Amino acid sequence: MTRSNTPHIAVVQRESLRWLPDSPIDTPAEVFSIELGKYFMDLRMYTEGERSGTVDWAMAGVRQVLDGSTEGELWVHISSQPGTNSVFTTSYPALTHLRFLNIIDYRQLHSEPLPALPPSLINPEESASPLSSTTPDDVTIQPITPTTYLECGRMPNPDSSDPDTYTPFEEVWQRLSIRSNTPAILIESIGGDSLGKAYFAQVDRWRIGLMDTGAGQFHGWRDEHDGTSWQPIRTVDATSRDVITPLSDDTIERAVEGEILRWAGRDWIVRIKTRT
Repeated sequence: MTRSNTPHIAVVQRESLRWLPDSPIDTPAEVFSIELGKYFMDLRMYTEGERSGTVDWAMAGVRQVLDGSTEGELWVHISSQPGTNSVFTTSYPALTHLRFLNIIDYRQLHSEPLPALPPSLINPEESASPLSSTTPDDVTIQPITPTTYLECGRMPNPDSSDPDTYTPFEEVWQRLSIRSNTPAILIESIGGDSLGKAYFAQVDRWRIGLMDTGAGQFHGWRDEHDGTSWQPIRTVDATSRDVITPLSDDTIERAVEGEILRWAGRDWIVRIKTRT
């Protein structure tokens, strides 16, 4: 087994969802997530039917590695091709236990401005949930192939007869290919609570913005770069891009991890700044 020292960087899309003990369902929701260091952003929007263009769920916050498991550990599988002298080496991530602490949660929007950042946000290794209104989401990650993995845990099923009950689930995720030596950044708004809590992240050709206004409202969007320019893929409402303005390329290049950044009329902290 070998261990990688590079920061965790992943862009993933959900391939399937199963509520146990039922069979996998063909959900009309597109689920897209950026994971960067100890933080994550997740936008799930319906793309078909009467709910097309509406939000299923959206989250942003801290992701912790639990129970002594180490993200980045690899199981190295060595195999030979029958009838030849060729040997192949394939690396698979080991089983990982994770906890997601939602700072922004579309299903638990705040009716009042969020409080000042607690120490647990500055040190994501803290086990306590940073906001008491949020239930920690503990899952296990099991590799299926080098680019897909199974996530198992418990979460509310909004389509069940009792949507507040936590139901066991299985999700299969696909890791999208990230080009090397491209910028990766995640920033979090600080201060100015009346402006709401917001996150912005960009990795390679994907970027996403999420915001809890602190008045029971939500903004969100995600874009993809087509090789020439950024193209909007999903937008929660027409004003979302006005209140969560994407960072410019120059600002991203100059940004330094840990610094306070003034952008679009508010202060942000650069939580993660690296290159892929």
